[in-house]
Amino acid sequence: MSATKIGRYEIAGTLGKGAMGVVYKATDPTIGRAVALKTTRLDVHGTDAEELLKRFRNEARLAGVLLHPHIVTVFDAGETDGLFYIAMEYIEGQTLHKLLSKQHKLPVEQIISIARQVCAGLDCAAGHKVVHRDVKPANIMMVADGTAKIMDFGIAKAGGGLTSTGQVLGTPNYMSPEQVRGWPLDGRSDLFSFGVILYEMVTGQKPFTGDNVTTIIYKIIHEEPIPPRELDANVHPGLNAVITKALAKHPDMRYQTGAALVRDLSNYQALPASTAAKIPSIAVPPRKPASPPAASSQAAASVAAKTVATAAPRGAATTAPTAGSAQIPV
Repeated sequence: MSATKIGRYEIAGTLGKGAMGVVYKATDPTIGRAVALKTTRLDVHGTDAEELLKRFRNEARLAGVLLHPHIVTVFDAGETDGLFYIAMEYIEGQTLHKLLSKQHKLPVEQIISIARQVCAGLDCAAGHKVVHRDVKPANIMMVADGTAKIMDFGIAKAGGGLTSTGQVLGTPNYMSPEQVRGWPLDGRSDLFSFGVILYEMVTGQKPFTGDNVTTIIYKIIHEEPIPPRELDANVHPGLNAVITKALAKHPDMRYQTGAALVRDLSNYQALPASTAAKIPSIAVPPRKPASPPAASSQAAASVAAKTVATAAPRGAATTAPTAGSAQIPV
């Protein structure tokens, strides 16, 4: 390995840096294909090296079998001189996180388009019994033509919820109630996470926020978010109803597939105004007080202590990206 070559891949530049490693733009000289090369050094993470290597290999294995137009394709994986790498599809675009940071809210037509693509990708993963576990705007790449692709299956697991060390992995604001509890997961957990994204695309706000992870987790488990129509009276009642159902606390009360969610979302204007009242949900405490009671706070703190918080997008580059470059989480 050299500064200009990793394995057989010729390095063309840096796309992003993070705590786990570096993502490069590279070329596979065998076929002349541009790739995004996600790397991590195993000899600088101490006792976490084994867990880190397991996550990288897991991402390569799972993403390698998830062949779908709306999931970033993984071409290759390998290890050289203490550096593990994954060669994946190079995408010229930006993350949904970056798009939302600039526009805050998106037009309903664009939201439906993104939902149709992401939910199709999530249904593909669920069909292979794979749960992404970290669906968030920073893990959705947007191409200039409107194409959306899910990436970063580093903590995905077939029906799993915990790492071997007992940590609950993911980004707290986007976790499902069952995920923050450390319960077994299925594809409906990822659909809840996308429901959070849906709420954010419509309102410009996250449904579950707080000054610390404990408060966020408490709200996810116990509190209903402010209905989108209370934040913006222009939100159609049918759209409000779809988001409400997507964020139901109990998996059985949510959309069971991404296709079902997209079907209602695409026809939100035809949904009766009373639809929201017909969507079942489990009883939860009122939104106030915002701070959890002492006893519940202790329970939430127990979960929060095991949570790997990744509130800042892992794909944030340390330098300003050049025009047309892909921003891929590390």
